[in-house]
Amino acid sequence: LKLGSALPFCILCVRVCLGSSGKFQEKTAVWVGTEQQIIVFDGVSRRKISSFEAHLRPVHQMILITTEALGDRIWSCSSDQTIKCWRPSDMQCERVIEGHHTRVFGLATDGRFVWSCGWDRSIMAWSCHTAQFVRALDTRHNDAVAGLLLVPTPHGRDQLWSASWDKSVIVWNL
Repeated sequence: LKLGSALPFCILCVRVCLGSSGKFQEKTAVWVGTEQQIIVFDGVSRRKISSFEAHLRPVHQMILITTEALGDRIWSCSSDQTIKCWRPSDMQCERVIEGHHTRVFGLATDGRFVWSCGWDRSIMAWSCHTAQFVRALDTRHNDAVAGLLLVPTPHGRDQLWSASWDKSVIVWNL
């Protein structure tokens, strides 16, 4: 698929109900984050559904969060220092989250919290339900934190793995 002049940074596939005027249809949608836009494609026909200005700088990652109260939400993070929460059904931004001092590179979730990381070496937790700041980990990284991965463990105590440009990975017991 051609994106024109857009440079893709990340991609996410979601099942959503799309439509208007009371006519909704479940579709597989593929969200592609670019320099500033998110481009949404129909995952079956591969036709472009929509494109919209999402951030002021590159979109680095998107994740799907599902809660009973809110349903599906897509969270995106960017070099513009923000995290945004989107309704996939109409592609509208519900919240802009600020807290990082520089680029936000990664997101991970355990269903209760969304963890974010960035150039400022910080790792922050946000409530999946309210998008409010919960806490920051006392980072031991000496350079940008480039990615996060949540790893479930058999004993029920999840681990958050953080990868940094300081050439280290730290495992956090949550």
